[in-house]
Amino acid sequence: MKKSALAWLGAGLVLVGLSSRAPSPRARAGDPHPLMLRPGVARTISKSQFPLLLDFYWLRTLNLIGEAESAEKNRALYDFGRFLTDSDPRFWHAYKYVGLNVPFLKGRTYVNGDLASDLLRRGTVQFPSDLKLHLFLGFNLFYIEQKYVEASEVFRHGATLEAAPMWMAPLATRLLSHGGKPEEALALAREMYEETTDEALKKELEQRMIDLQVEVDLQGVDAAIAAYRQRFGVPPFDLAALQKEGLYTGPSTDSIGGTISIGDGGKAMSSSLERRLTLYGSGDSD
Repeated sequence: MKKSALAWLGAGLVLVGLSSRAPSPRARAGDPHPLMLRPGVARTISKSQFPLLLDFYWLRTLNLIGEAESAEKNRALYDFGRFLTDSDPRFWHAYKYVGLNVPFLKGRTYVNGDLASDLLRRGTVQFPSDLKLHLFLGFNLFYIEQKYVEASEVFRHGATLEAAPMWMAPLATRLLSHGGKPEEALALAREMYEETTDEALKKELEQRMIDLQVEVDLQGVDAAIAAYRQRFGVPPFDLAALQKEGLYTGPSTDSIGGTISIGDGGKAMSSSLERRLTLYGSGDSD
């Protein structure tokens, strides 16, 4: 090998050593966290070599995805994803594939969901019109992190994108309602109803507005039930018990004429709704 080539190789190794993140004790013991260049240093590499560097780390990322999952391994994936996307913010595949693989089911609870959301959210900033990234981010917030209001905001925007599935808009309102904000969900449904020209979606949102208005009525009764339970230690037998104690002064029918009553589970119900507007897996669902 020529002396000049050896000199360049030695200089490269020194550069990597000086500019890489130092491995923690866990990394030296076999932890999968990567040893990599800082993105700022990586961008100083000549334009002809920079794609090769990204390809190297992208291949390492794909290899890591294929390895046995663990909370630490998936956390390391996030580090790779951040390096790749900080170095090249338009690296769409890194947002997608790393974001989808970062969460890890530990027992009955997901971990690293916040890291996946962070990476996917960065992707939606770079690609604000990308439907898939919005779907992935919304699902991660809703299902893995259980951040229903934030997920609602993502699905709300996603519903405005080209080729968005019709269920995104109603799901945005349901998530907002489940997050404890039925009034805001109703306002959102009205706003989307007025903005859309899709007749099928209008029909779906029209029914959603009716259901949400009933849900608003029932949550008022739920608040009275909670106050009764706190006062007496047991749920009320019927609506009359709430009215007798002055805890509920509203009507015995909802806004569309359905009869309000108290179910066996101590929650308000109405003959207008077969089931309350909650999410699958969290009690009754519509």
